[in-house]
Amino acid sequence: MNGFLVGGDGFRSDVIAGQHHLRLIAEVYELGHVAVIYDMNAEHEIARNDADSLNDGMRRAEQIAANYLRQLDGTALPAVNWEMNAQMQARPNSSEQRDIGD
Repeated sequence: MNGFLVGGDGFRSDVIAGQHHLRLIAEVYELGHVAVIYDMNAEHEIARNDADSLNDGMRRAEQIAANYLRQLDGTALPAVNWEMNAQMQARPNSSEQRDIGD
């Protein structure tokens, strides 16, 4: 990867599972990395957890979302397709930035 990660760099995924629409986010912030799960239908944040890296943030977001759906009504989390957020897409050499730490 060329360059350093800055606050706001990260990945997101919109997941539709049954009647549920969740947005999963893994990004860099001032204190490190964070995993965020947002319920788009209810328009509220479900969870925000610190992570060790962006990859860890993606894993944590998927785990939390899967548990949330299972507790709601037993819905399974479908495959998650992560995409670079707009800030990372706008950076030079953004195609080289997919493999972010472990």
